[in-house]
Amino acid sequence: MDNPFPFLIANTILHAGCHQSVAEKVYHALCELPERDCIVLWMRLQGRSYSDIGALTELNKGSVWKIINGPVKRSIYSVIERSTMIPATAMVS
Repeated sequence: MDNPFPFLIANTILHAGCHQSVAEKVYHALCELPERDCIVLWMRLQGRSYSDIGALTELNKGSVWKIINGPVKRSIYSVIERSTMIPATAMVS
């Protein structure tokens, strides 16, 4: 396993109560993303701030925000939409 972060993330959401089939789909979606994006998401799930993640990954805060709210969000929301048939736009407040 070259990139352990999709597994770590899927396992975390599974233990948080996510249905196994959705966690598996999240895992596969994350496997399609660059490792850097998965690392950023992993740190965000651990409660780290955008600034903290940026400092640890040598990215600026804006780049971290763009990763979370760009490819990661599109990838994960796509899984949620396909799994629940709820449009991702309904999840935005």
